[in-house]
Amino acid sequence: MASKRQENQGPDLLFTQTGKECIEKMQQKMTECSSFFGEKVRVSLVDFRKGPEPSLWFYAIAWSRQGISAVMPIPYGLEESELQGGLGQFLEPLPAELRLLERYALGERVELRKLPILWPRASSFALRVWKSVHGTLCYGETGSYGELAKSLFGSSKRARALGQALSKNPLLIVVPCHRVIGGRGNLGGYQGGPSRKAALLRLEGIRMENLGCSD
Repeated sequence: MASKRQENQGPDLLFTQTGKECIEKMQQKMTECSSFFGEKVRVSLVDFRKGPEPSLWFYAIAWSRQGISAVMPIPYGLEESELQGGLGQFLEPLPAELRLLERYALGERVELRKLPILWPRASSFALRVWKSVHGTLCYGETGSYGELAKSLFGSSKRARALGQALSKNPLLIVVPCHRVIGGRGNLGGYQGGPSRKAALLRLEGIRMENLGCSD
């Protein structure tokens, strides 16, 4: 039987994986992105350990000359040396045009929507949801699933479908689904797990006890 945490967060979560499984998933993602976008996709690590929320550990950024194609959380405790051993053929330093992500990790107030994005193949519904979250929720702001569903589709009843689309968001942090919360101020789901979502909100100066969203 799935744990309550797994039921709340949905399937295929990186925070439940071993280091080996995580690296294999990233290798597969790099290969898929390279094939889909028609050029070599590289990966860089953004290190949160020296920032105000070190529990965020690392995020892996997949990118090419055209922009960012995926952002993935690395399980807490998986060492940089392990990642370098498993991803050596893909790893490169973060290019200058993407270094806003390093400043973000250190707690600076920066708008990541300025970064170039390569939108992946997905349903028109999912792309509409991702692009809306990317374009409307700024640093330090939140919105509820119901509010966003009503704004996008005219009805808060689409909130569950919207949440399912966000659970498959391949561009974490850059498409800031962590800023989408439950209507009563509860966290809601997140691919990297609830503790990471809470840490990202704290990083941006958002505290759950101060939220008063309604569906």
